[in-house]
Amino acid sequence: MSRPIDAGAVEAHAYRSRWDDGLFDLFVGLSLLWIGACWIWIESFAGLAGVLPAVFVAPFITFRTRFIEDLSGYVRFSVERRRWERRNLAALLTFGIGTFIGGIAMYFAVQGNGLSAVAERAVPGLVAWLLAIPVLIVAVTAMLPRLFVYAGVLIAGGFVAAGYETNPGVPLMIAGVLVTAWGIVLLGRFTRKYPKPVAA
Repeated sequence: MSRPIDAGAVEAHAYRSRWDDGLFDLFVGLSLLWIGACWIWIESFAGLAGVLPAVFVAPFITFRTRFIEDLSGYVRFSVERRRWERRNLAALLTFGIGTFIGGIAMYFAVQGNGLSAVAERAVPGLVAWLLAIPVLIVAVTAMLPRLFVYAGVLIAGGFVAAGYETNPGVPLMIAGVLVTAWGIVLLGRFTRKYPKPVAA
């Protein structure tokens, strides 16, 4: 006797699979590289560095949807799933921008304000730790285990930056290189699995 199909489980698997193309990883990795580079080379602009990735979120989603549909086809998820995704993406974007701006403000506010030695040394890792929060939220909401690794790299990088009192952009650059590299690997796998159809 055949077992009944769990439609919810099938949809959850399909939803996770749609993030295996590597484009999201490339977006995150390149955003970290951009923000890290601003911190290292143009620190006066660092407070606005997160604005550019935020502006490109909507065009990125549109491009990614078309790119995926051209290669692997269109999947229409349930109304509940689509509402859940829109709600979470909007909340995540708002939270991410707010967290980043708040972290930047906190970073400049606490510098040289008579903090204890321990708190003063923790300041360089603050930006990496704050950016790890939205990454963790995406990992949970989108059910993507690899994002826990990305968040772990940011958190560990923050401790390294704090321990060696480096520029806050250093852990972002390191995480950006790793995430971008893995995004390239995933994109290569995806395009080999779903080659672009040759026009007749």
